[in-house]
Amino acid sequence: MSMDRMPAIMCFQCGKLFESILESKQDECRQPCLGSCLHSICIFCFTLLDSPDCPICEKEESFKELIINNTALGIIQSVKTNISMETQERFLKEIIVSEREYFITSIWKYIIQMFEKGSCSKCERENQNLRFCKDCAESGYSNTLKMGPNGKWIVLRSTTGILISCEDCSVAECQNHEFISIRDVDNLKDVTEWTKISGYFPSFKDEYIIDYFGKSVKEMVSIENKWKELKESKGCECFRRVIRLELKESILKCLNLKKREMLFYKDRLNTFLNLYETKLAGIEESEAKCRLQNTIYKLKEIQDKLSDGTKNWLSSEEVDLIDLEIEGKMLKLENEYRLKSFIQVEQVDGYFKYRSLIEELKAADDEQKEAKKKWEETRKEVENYKKEHQHNFEDLKNAMTSLEKHKSSIPEKEFENRIEYVEQYHEILRQDQWAEQMKVDKRVIECNRAFSRKCFAELMILNYFPIPVDSEILNYFELIREFKNDNNLV
Repeated sequence: MSMDRMPAIMCFQCGKLFESILESKQDECRQPCLGSCLHSICIFCFTLLDSPDCPICEKEESFKELIINNTALGIIQSVKTNISMETQERFLKEIIVSEREYFITSIWKYIIQMFEKGSCSKCERENQNLRFCKDCAESGYSNTLKMGPNGKWIVLRSTTGILISCEDCSVAECQNHEFISIRDVDNLKDVTEWTKISGYFPSFKDEYIIDYFGKSVKEMVSIENKWKELKESKGCECFRRVIRLELKESILKCLNLKKREMLFYKDRLNTFLNLYETKLAGIEESEAKCRLQNTIYKLKEIQDKLSDGTKNWLSSEEVDLIDLEIEGKMLKLENEYRLKSFIQVEQVDGYFKYRSLIEELKAADDEQKEAKKKWEETRKEVENYKKEHQHNFEDLKNAMTSLEKHKSSIPEKEFENRIEYVEQYHEILRQDQWAEQMKVDKRVIECNRAFSRKCFAELMILNYFPIPVDSEILNYFELIREFKNDNNLV
């Protein structure tokens, strides 16, 4: 669950939920107001603003006009409905006759009571001074904590990753860290409630689109770094040159396939931006316009990074050669599936491609896992071999030092013979280590081949079943995504 979803139903300024979902009786409802930056604050914080600038990101005139965040209100109602339906199902299964809210709130109320009693999450002793580590809570997340106007802390993300413990346990876990007592957290109840309901959130399409294209920027940086390492790698000894060249070519193949993948992302992103900009011109409703403008802004940031980062990556000839391979592999997979399928006539266009592709994805993933397993086993064997024979190199070094020390007492010819013997023995040991290392190199080549196979499967998906820009009758992209999730195909 993305932490970006938490502020969707919580005020960024005071950290309070716009509306409690687990409590049936409420004293107040904090109506959500949306800024042009897409940060939301409650109506109470809105009325207290000294200027129209966003109090979170400081964007100028973000709250110049009052825009009600109807999306947040819709999410709250959706979560309430989802929780209500699941509760009814549990009641039927467990034959519980009680108030509707009891089952939902029992676990949540227990957690709040645990905090109030002071029950440590590690040693489980009660009546302790509970606290959590400020450094650990903020690690990996920006804007996790902020100081409220009343001098108390406000937590702006889920408590799932925050370990609450007593003084003894926390000192043992986080030495020299800064701690915050839970008594000093103003919105502990609100953030705990959010943590319990986060699993009931509806999916956000715009958020998924931004994440989908955004991860391609990280991939692009990783590819560029590996490409630099490959170019800077030094030459090798003659008898290793063949396998090292094969290793280098296998890495180059993988990198070029990943580069082609990024170019697919860039082209598809351009299609999305063109569609969104066309849609924007026809939108009049304030909130919808504000959200689409923000999505376009974020996607254009990704577009700029991809455009700058992928310049001169692949020539048109290199792209054409890879695309020919994609086409040939797809045709081969599709024909193989047709031969073994009971269905000989395709009722829905693209069905054979879809079925053959998900089979190839699974097979490629299995091959990659097996190759990695063998590589890890071989790597450990070679490491153990090197450790076991390290003393031989130390003995030779000591022998060389001893010879130099007693050089004056050894006849010149004998001294030269001994030096030559030590050097030859050292060379033999060095070649033995290289021979062992070559076993690892061969395993790496096998891993790269398996990775290339998986890359081609992903490229075929990007080419034949790209992420749809609009709803379709049959969305193969979504079916493949579900298949990946069900089979843990990362």
